Amino acid sequence: MRKFIFSVIPFIFLAIPLHADNEFGVKAGANYSTFQVDGSSFASSYFLSLFKDFNLSNSVALSVELNVTKRRGKLKNVVVIPYGVTHLDRNIDIYSYDFHVDIGYVEFPLLIKYIIPVKNKIRLSPYLGYCYSVPLGDGTERKNKQYLGTFDGVSLPKGDVQATGERQSSNPVSGYILGLSYNYKKWVIDFRCFQGNNLNGIDTVTPIQKDYKNRSIIVSLGHTF
Repeated sequence: MRKFIFSVIPFIFLAIPLHADNEFGVKAGANYSTFQVDGSSFASSYFLSLFKDFNLSNSVALSVELNVTKRRGKLKNVVVIPYGVTHLDRNIDIYSYDFHVDIGYVEFPLLIKYIIPVKNKIRLSPYLGYCYSVPLGDGTERKNKQYLGTFDGVSLPKGDVQATGERQSSNPVSGYILGLSYNYKKWVIDFRCFQGNNLNGIDTVTPIQKDYKNRSIIVSLGHTF
């Protein structure tokens, strides 16, 4: 499914000609994102989009998008065990950090819209769909380093998140979108929520006790041509 969407969406943009029944447009706005774990808070970033709507009927449309955005968030008091440490090791210094996650993505959403005419050239379009995201780069930083004690090979000094491993945040991430767009003539106001699947890693650690799922609220303004 992921490979199919990743391959087909660029083809749709390029291969299907623009005509009266379809709409091509651009959007720009803000992305407010966080992670589905305790101690996480929202952080804002940009959202840029090219989109194309294909009207399948008077009330249903298929929409494909090519988006560039960042998903950010703050994770507090993440306990980090150095990579390679096992239960046989003793007297290893343990620290906790606040992780300021900052990962750029190219997104490939595929959406189904239900078109509700209101009056004149005004319409509402609730929609849902699937999104496949390819990372552009990782600007995650560790801050607020705190010494917790030594690792005895059995238990952590304190804290409820253990982390160890290698950089994995360069892996693609998938998720689901639920949104609503408001169209007036050629202008579009778009509101959506994104629920991502597990983010496999942050910075140079791989969380092994919690699921790091990204959540985003995106608000944008667009124009069709």
